Amino acid sequence: MVQENHSLEILKQKALTVSSETPGLEAFPDTSIQIPRLLIGQPSNISDIPEGQFMDNLTGATFTELDVVLLKMTRSRALWKPGKPQPQDLPLCRSLDAIHPDLEFQNARCILCVQDDTNTHEQCVDEKDRAVCEHAKFLKNQRPQCRLMYNLLIVLVSTGEPYILSVSGKGISPTNRILSAFKVRGRPPYSARFKISLAKASDGDYYVVTYSDIHWFESPDELKELFLRFKGVNLTPSQPTESPDAEEQIIPEE
Repeated sequence: MVQENHSLEILKQKALTVSSETPGLEAFPDTSIQIPRLLIGQPSNISDIPEGQFMDNLTGATFTELDVVLLKMTRSRALWKPGKPQPQDLPLCRSLDAIHPDLEFQNARCILCVQDDTNTHEQCVDEKDRAVCEHAKFLKNQRPQCRLMYNLLIVLVSTGEPYILSVSGKGISPTNRILSAFKVRGRPPYSARFKISLAKASDGDYYVVTYSDIHWFESPDELKELFLRFKGVNLTPSQPTESPDAEEQIIPEE
């Protein structure tokens, strides 16, 4: 219990330091904070990330296991050009909510959709979350070209440092399970801590994100102030976060 209280105090203190009232940075809004991302080490990665580990995209620090609190999550989609994207590449099309194309994005709308006169949709999926766009559909057990991603804003319990972790493919199902644990209890994501690691898939040469050891805080609003500090941060990646070739023959994401 003493250790638990100490960890909560670290995270509460983080809420005070990440503030628009920081001396000298009053004009810098919370929504402009650049949060580092955790990249996943896959055998076919586009960069030198150790296999089966997470890597900080800014410092290069690596982690085999993360003890975290989840502040919030979003869903998004991104369509990349065929082949293995490079770190500097921009997606052909993206959706910040996994429902509507991002019309303010540089590429505004998928060039492949524009070239297809029959594809005049204004949404990626319908009200029942069924794909409308051809690029968001599963075809013959192949993953959709436009990838569904879950973007998680987490903080490390030990230091209070924030990270964004994006998962897709077979990482969607375990992420659905951990999110469901909060949803069915009617508790916010920041009302518990849990661990995140990577496990080798049983049916291929790639790693899948796993979640374990969930521990509920006594008060569900213990870290609400920390959540509010990061509430407006955009979590959608604008560059590739892992190789799309990590899972060749994919089972449906959900």
